[in-house]
Amino acid sequence: MILSVLIIPVSAYLFYDSWFGLIPGVIVGGYFFGGWRKSYIVRRRRKLLNEFKELLMSVDAALYAGYSLENSFIESYKDLGSRFGERTEIMKKLRVINRKLSINEPVYKVLKEFADESELDEIREFAAVIEVVKTSGGNAISIIRDTVKSISERIEVENEISVIVAGKQLEQKIMTAMPFLIIAYLRLSMGGFMSSLYRDPTGRFFMSFILILILVADMIGRHVTDITV
Repeated sequence: MILSVLIIPVSAYLFYDSWFGLIPGVIVGGYFFGGWRKSYIVRRRRKLLNEFKELLMSVDAALYAGYSLENSFIESYKDLGSRFGERTEIMKKLRVINRKLSINEPVYKVLKEFADESELDEIREFAAVIEVVKTSGGNAISIIRDTVKSISERIEVENEISVIVAGKQLEQKIMTAMPFLIIAYLRLSMGGFMSSLYRDPTGRFFMSFILILILVADMIGRHVTDITV
């Protein structure tokens, strides 16, 4: 939000050199705020997904050691607490899960609520498998361990793809920032050369057109690099 507010006067100065430029500057700031907010949400979900993968591995180890599914979450809380600390997102979720399990709420119902809150398909899939196992019977431990292995491997693949995509997204952000930096350099080093662009309507129209091109190019770049894995 701070960056979005700062970009308003910067845009007004670079493209209009006038208080009038604050009006399109607000549009520019709002646009980048929306993009940065979306990026933050994606990073937060990715972080939770990786923490969930560690939870699955810990649950799998507890099941292998002979704990029941419900008790495996208690053991996982102890295990992950020593590694992640108490303030991470997954630890907050685990505290809620264990509190609900302690009052005998069905584990599949608790996990389904967790999945709905997180809005992650992998957690929904795990919760669905647990519900089927608990309501239909069968070799619960074997099915759950196979599901844990399958989801964990998929998350690993998604992480590898995300690393590749992150590099391209960084390049796209640099390309978007370059026009701002070039205009700033020209204004500082050759202010007289640039002054004609701010004195008459033709120059301001040209700078407005350049600003629109930058935003459109950024929009296209975000769309191209927004690869869902």
